[in-house]
Amino acid sequence: MENICKAVMCNTQNYFSEVQIEAIKEAIKRLPEDQQKGLHLKYTRQLSIKEISLQLGVSITTSYSKINRALFILRNEFNPGAYENMYQILYPETGKPTA
Repeated sequence: MENICKAVMCNTQNYFSEVQIEAIKEAIKRLPEDQQKGLHLKYTRQLSIKEISLQLGVSITTSYSKINRALFILRNEFNPGAYENMYQILYPETGKPTA
């Protein structure tokens, strides 16, 4: 779980309280199942993207995408504003992506 916490918190901490760990666990449970599995395989089992794609039965690109999307969602939840500058650059008219 520590590896997932570090990935979510962008390696800004070396110690995570039980409250932080539980909050991250709960947030992970809200992710789609395929994203949860991707995170588990990457950060708990420490598999490569190629190995993850074989386990999930999807392409390497899709595996990479699922993990990055999950991290994006979690980082945005636990580091509000972390993507604000990126949004301003990518979406200058609205400041955020549209659905």
